[in-house]
Amino acid sequence: MLLNNLLPEILPCHSCRKKPETLETSKPEGRLRDLYRIICTCGKAAPKWSVTNFAAVRLWNWTMADAAEQT
Repeated sequence: MLLNNLLPEILPCHSCRKKPETLETSKPEGRLRDLYRIICTCGKAAPKWSVTNFAAVRLWNWTMADAAEQT
């Protein structure tokens, strides 16, 4: 699923400096709703799945900001 303009601004990937364009969805067996995570074209992904697409963007941004602070 491609990211749309209705989501909050997404920080660029810490590894390749490109903005990710893919929102991956998954519906594990037994779940009623999808789970979401952001994946960059370089293969970097958020460490956890989120219950909403907005939460996935927030997790991605937090992960990228944290990685930037550690360098």
